[in-house]
Amino acid sequence: MKELALIVLLTSVLGLAGFLYRASLEGRYTAPFPERSPVACTQEAKICPDGTAVGRTGSNCEVTPCPVQNSATSSPSATTTATSTIVE
Repeated sequence: MKELALIVLLTSVLGLAGFLYRASLEGRYTAPFPERSPVACTQEAKICPDGTAVGRTGSNCEVTPCPVQNSATSSPSATTTATSTIVE
């Protein structure tokens, strides 16, 4: 009777170890390390005053600050209008 209980116990332990090994290879089981867990941020964007868009980054999913424009080196406004002349 003791031999049967030992065989059942060993089979259960080996089965559980095999399941955890296989699941870790397939990425279904992650070790309980919250600092290593991947972070998924929403893919929304913030439109900055200069027309560029910034998204969320980092472990806290904070919105990236808009780029700073230097007024001494900034180019004229990019919203120029094109005109065309129709010749008949």
